[in-house]
Amino acid sequence: MKSARQPAAEPTGEMAGLEAARHRLDEAIARLERETLARIERIRSDAKADAGTRVAALETEIAKLKSEKRELERANAELRKAAESAGGRVEQAIASVRALLGEGDTRG
Repeated sequence: MKSARQPAAEPTGEMAGLEAARHRLDEAIARLERETLARIERIRSDAKADAGTRVAALETEIAKLKSEKRELERANAELRKAAESAGGRVEQAIASVRALLGEGDTRG
C-alpha cells in the first residue's frame, strides 16, 4: 500500500515571485520610513530656526518698548516740573494782581 502523505513541495514559481514582491515591499516601506523620519527632522529643524527668529524679533521689540518707556517717563518728569513751575508762577501772578488791586493777603 502506498502512503497517503506526499512530501512537502518546494515553492513554485508563483510562490517565489510572491516572496520577491514581499521583499521589495518591505524595502519600499523601510525607504518610506527613512524618508518620513528625515522629513520630520527637517520640519523640526526649520521650526526651531523659525522660533529662534521670532524670539529674536520679540526681544528686539521688547528692548524698543523699554527704551520708549524710559523716554516717556523722562518726558513725564519734565512736564511735571514744568507744571509745578507754571503753577508757582500763576500763584505769584495772582498775588501780584491782588496786591495791585489792594486786596492784600486775606489768609490767616
